[in-house]
Amino acid sequence: MRKDFQEIYAYAKNKGFIIKIYTNASLISSRLANFLKKCPPYLIEVSLNAITKGNLKDCAGKGSFPTFLKRISLIAKAKLPY
Repeated sequence: MRKDFQEIYAYAKNKGFIIKIYTNASLISSRLANFLKKCPPYLIEVSLNAITKGNLKDCAGKGSFPTFLKRISLIAKAKLPY
């Protein structure tokens, strides 16, 4: 993710852009979720590149599924649109 993502995002949002975020959620942090809560996008789409916990572990590494669930819960707790 760009270091200036929040700055660019806020600029676009203030200009009236309808923003959709496409992500695998791996870079969603509490800090980012709180930022997006204050200035929410129109929609967040999250991709999951596996259909089972085991498949995700195989393609993304051990601990990937619990991390994915944590990131998704940050989005849900912030009540962001998905």
